[in-house]
Amino acid sequence: MGEQRRLVIETVPTLREGDFRRVRHGLARLETNGLKIGLRISPTVINALWCWHGRRRAQSIRRARVLYKHHGYAVWFACPVCGRPRRVLRLVEPLVGVFMCNDCLQDRGYKLVQARWRYSGRNRVPERPGTWLRWVVKRAGEVVGSGRRRETGAASGAAGRADEAGQGW
Repeated sequence: MGEQRRLVIETVPTLREGDFRRVRHGLARLETNGLKIGLRISPTVINALWCWHGRRRAQSIRRARVLYKHHGYAVWFACPVCGRPRRVLRLVEPLVGVFMCNDCLQDRGYKLVQARWRYSGRNRVPERPGTWLRWVVKRAGEVVGSGRRRETGAASGAAGRADEAGQGW
């Protein structure tokens, strides 16, 4: 098998079933990762249209019913490549123009990776803020708990002598 091409999931145009859960008929526009996609939605098919570098592309994506264990069903996408029901389809090469599931992407040599940071507007935000905050609090506790104080410049010598004489803070 050849070398795998890394593919950061957050940068790939994506169709998610949750966006269409309650929509049975109509038209919709979807902008995902800089690509504007027009959608014509029916109960059995979603037709996707988009332009990439001035070339128009289109794809028809079947909707598949997935039965629940006791009653009811969910409507997912049928992967256009393998035909299996999937909740998420990704468009890797908009010029080629094929939405496909994660398994089909991996079969074609793509390695799906998640970005460590997500970008919201102009600020860089950690992907899991709770984990990041726990690390910051733990690190701050280690620094404060050690009792060490770091100072720089000429003031550090004077502060050190004042501490020794008992006249520190």
